[in-house]
Amino acid sequence: MANVVKEVPQDHPLQLTAAGNTILSPAESQTLLAQIIQDPNATNLLQRHFAIMQSVSGMPWTTGNEAILMTNVQAACDAMLEAIRAAKDHIHLEAYKINDDAMGRRFCDLLMQKRREGVQVRLIYDSIGCYATPARFFHRLREAAVEVVEYNPANPARTGREWHPVNRNHSKLLIVDGRIAITGGINIRDPNSRQFVQEEGGGEERAPWRDTDVQITGPAVSEFQ
Repeated sequence: MANVVKEVPQDHPLQLTAAGNTILSPAESQTLLAQIIQDPNATNLLQRHFAIMQSVSGMPWTTGNEAILMTNVQAACDAMLEAIRAAKDHIHLEAYKINDDAMGRRFCDLLMQKRREGVQVRLIYDSIGCYATPARFFHRLREAAVEVVEYNPANPARTGREWHPVNRNHSKLLIVDGRIAITGGINIRDPNSRQFVQEEGGGEERAPWRDTDVQITGPAVSEFQ
């Protein structure tokens, strides 16, 4: 099975020239890279991207993965909620921003429910990214035995090491049971809320940028884990 890349709602797989369902050895990784670069459909940008990614990440290549692109907040949040709902062992969630709105509360309620079911739930959120999210939002999670960590508290008196306001955690990553990973640029918030419309410059469709998430299944999830 080769790696497959899909975009939602379109469904156009890109088959990479590799077989198997394993983590590749360094030699196999180099062979796969050479095959991709020699692909007549590969652009110079793609070639440079793969070469740089391999040289700086130190991560092994894998095959047998599927990646689904999600280009709006609703699709990404729905996919995350579906993955969380199916969790059997653990949920690892890292977020820059989680709003205390309808979407954020759906996440909060579901994480607490999964913890009651015996699933291990861990959350890291950024202090500045969640500055508008009231403390009670995270207090509810802690009371439900969810492991919650605030990254680099905005108040320097609350950290025992060198503090800098721009030392932020912009990661947005969900890993469920080591079998599915969702990551990208999309924060957890309600795309229909007034706050979202104001922050996005008139709403998601009119914003001068567009965030994207990718859902990954297959051996590559172990690298995210």
